[in-house]
Amino acid sequence: MTSWAACLLGSPALASLAAEAVAAAHGDTAPVAFRRLTDPTEEDHRSAALLRHPDVLAPIADLHGAELRERLRAALPM
Repeated sequence: MTSWAACLLGSPALASLAAEAVAAAHGDTAPVAFRRLTDPTEEDHRSAALLRHPDVLAPIADLHGAELRERLRAALPM
């Protein structure tokens, strides 16, 4: 879903939660491939400034953001 992608792109904390859920489901640690979402560098921010801008992301992310958060929390072990 586009709105989930917007949520992950705009929120490193939510992207970290998603990486944890993936790791929990696959029994390993979060892959380095998620680093650009979970810990974006200054260059990552500059190169995707418009994509990461809250005014652009918020209307899309708000569509299904709550559902994504619920699903990620449900996927993580207690």
